[in-house]
Amino acid sequence: MAKKVIGIILIVVSVLTIFVSGILLLTFGLLGGTFGIVGSAGGLSVEDGATVETVEGEVYYTDGSSTTIYYEVDGVPYIGDLNVYNSAYTEGTPVTVEYDSSNPSSFAVPEMSAVFGVLGGVFGGVGIVFGIGGIIVGIVMLVIGIVLIKKAKKAAASVTAV
Repeated sequence: MAKKVIGIILIVVSVLTIFVSGILLLTFGLLGGTFGIVGSAGGLSVEDGATVETVEGEVYYTDGSSTTIYYEVDGVPYIGDLNVYNSAYTEGTPVTVEYDSSNPSSFAVPEMSAVFGVLGGVFGGVGIVFGIGGIIVGIVMLVIGIVLIKKAKKAAASVTAV
């Protein structure tokens, strides 16, 4: 009887564990993917053969969802928006700007984008480790629960037969 009860409890807990682990995997995977996309969106896209140059610039304006950068190339001022916001970069904060030498208005601020890339890796990794690990633990508990219930049925059948 005790084996049957423990088996039932293990099956119920295993189903819940698999469900929660799937949600963790999905949630952290989506967060990791989103951060990864945001991080790459701030990157510089240059044509083949283009030369990337660097110059010092500064955060010109932030509004909580994007950041405007000011920089100069050969005395010509450029202002551009990044669809990236980081509270550590307030107005006036100096930043290193990478730009395409043949098209200086095409730019990136790698240090701002790198933060989101790291966050993407961390969230994605947590989702994979805990999500898949939890699913494996849930499956093991499910198998053990089924085995215990079968053993309890065999034991009950052998007692009834005697």
